[in-house]
Amino acid sequence: MCSRDLSTALSIGDHAMQMGAAGVIASVQRGSGSSGSNGSAEAAAAAAEAEERRRRVSPFCARPNLGHRVIAALGRAGRVWRFVQQNHDGLPQKAGMPQHLLNEIHGAWFDPSNPVVAMSGGLRGDLFADLLECERRADLVVAVGSSLCGMNADRLVVTSALRSRQDREWLRSIASVDGDDGGDGGDGGGDGSIPRGMAAFGSVIISIQKTVHDHNSSL
Repeated sequence: MCSRDLSTALSIGDHAMQMGAAGVIASVQRGSGSSGSNGSAEAAAAAAEAEERRRRVSPFCARPNLGHRVIAALGRAGRVWRFVQQNHDGLPQKAGMPQHLLNEIHGAWFDPSNPVVAMSGGLRGDLFADLLECERRADLVVAVGSSLCGMNADRLVVTSALRSRQDREWLRSIASVDGDDGGDGGDGGGDGSIPRGMAAFGSVIISIQKTVHDHNSSL
């Protein structure tokens, strides 16, 4: 599943965060320079805002970055079972991600049949059903750029992590039982190791910020 940080790296604005001259970093920098004249601070702020307007990318014209292209390549190679897209920007498709792997759960700018869902709106029924199927079947969930702050798609990370913990405890209980066949430890010969070929992966979180689910993630 992918969310805003993967796209805001391309200077695409986000409804939940302020960027550029209006952002937190810029405001702190303006505050640190306020010891000088007010006129200088205001001029610096105006210059920063003008530069931000100049470099801002229209979201409809944005191009995928390396992260999009790598994930798309994994999809084409059959290494991605489903790409749950929380952004609306169509950048995975531009990078070459096969459409049949995508679940644009929050809507898409380039798909008239899947309008963007408002914060107070409801998810499309078939996409939500697919999300639940992903939750039931995923053995590894990689969350890229998501703050995991309470959206419905967060269930993928939560359930995968919990299933991993339960499966690992179960596998270790099996491996801890002394076998009669004299197998070695790598095949569950009684030393508590997980048998070869049986792995519980859980969830991986890739983000520039801490999330409430970091403590349960595998990585």
